[in-house]
Amino acid sequence: MILKSLYKKSMNLADIEKAELECAVVTNGKFNLLGVANGSYSPGDEVLTYLEDTDDINDMLLRSNISSVICSRAIASEILTRFPGGVCTAADPRGVFFKYHNYLGSKTDFYLSEFRSDVHDSAFVHSSAEVAAKNVRIGKNCRIGANVVVRENTQIGDNVVVHDGSVVGADGFNYFDQGGAARAAVNYGGVSIMDDADIHANTTIERGLFRGATVIGRGAKVGGMTYIGHDVNIGPGCKIAVGVIIAPYAAVGNGSFIDTGARIGRMACVGDGCEIASAAVVNGKIPDNLRFPTELQNSRSAAYRFEREFWNSAR
Repeated sequence: MILKSLYKKSMNLADIEKAELECAVVTNGKFNLLGVANGSYSPGDEVLTYLEDTDDINDMLLRSNISSVICSRAIASEILTRFPGGVCTAADPRGVFFKYHNYLGSKTDFYLSEFRSDVHDSAFVHSSAEVAAKNVRIGKNCRIGANVVVRENTQIGDNVVVHDGSVVGADGFNYFDQGGAARAAVNYGGVSIMDDADIHANTTIERGLFRGATVIGRGAKVGGMTYIGHDVNIGPGCKIAVGVIIAPYAAVGNGSFIDTGARIGRMACVGDGCEIASAAVVNGKIPDNLRFPTELQNSRSAAYRFEREFWNSAR
């Protein structure tokens, strides 16, 4: 379930001129979402993106969800006769794109439709916890532990436990160059934690970068000191052990187990029912029901077998 605040509002590319950025609109177009050119989108998404490399032109033209693009004049001259959407030119397409993203989030209601935060009467929130005053929903029978921070645009379902020291809805590590200095691209998306999930101590979950949400599926268990990047999707019933790092836009399929200290790379995809071994690094797609690395590659120590038997008994 996605927060009502993450609604779709359509805008004209020509409106970018209001932001007073160093760019020029060549042809107007409509968009209701910002995103990367190679992202995954849903029907009805009309995406404004940026393009810097001529090698990516053909791939972008094949993506029907891309409705507007910020690019160099050279790229614009190549796509104008083939691309039916809006085109805006800039010397620094990526920089203008993220400046416009920050402008939309801070100066318009493109990303947000604000509401007062709502915590169910049966939920327990520790006195030292911090829950944002707007755009948060916390469901029935939840427990929010000591020193937990719950940021804007977070929805927490029923029977969820967020243990001490965790941060839900953190800003991500997103920077773009501005005159030789690094400038942050602010996260304006959200986090959705589904029913019966359990988030252990000192875990950080980034909120979505654009309008999307980072999703923790129903019944998922996330170990302490884990870091989950923006726009990650953790499937129902997953078990993520201690100290795992899951980079932005990655996905972990239903019922998968990620062991201690594993690293799931940006845009990587772990299928349903997989087992990812301790300290493994995944930078691609793992098919359903696969152990990675294989049993022959993994020594399967007595401690490891004990841990696997414990987790299996908890499923």
